[in-house]
Amino acid sequence: MAATDTTLPKWKAEKTNSPQAATHRWALVYDPSPGGRDNADGTRSFSMRFPALLLYEGLTDPEKAAHELAEMLNQAEATSTNQSGSS
Repeated sequence: MAATDTTLPKWKAEKTNSPQAATHRWALVYDPSPGGRDNADGTRSFSMRFPALLLYEGLTDPEKAAHELAEMLNQAEATSTNQSGSS
């Protein structure tokens, strides 16, 4: 996978084991370089994934909300990337 591959989402809805998470355990997880990055010397670098947002326990459907938020953030990131690339 090439370093310029922008098809992989940086935001994902996932269950987490974080003790701060509500009982449903849904979170938005951010990975700055999904799938890793190929380096010039032939090695591959991976970034640290982390839960960036823990979903509120009072949500009716936290799984659905997490997936919708991840989709919106990925769309916003793609739009931002496309706009900065066309300048």
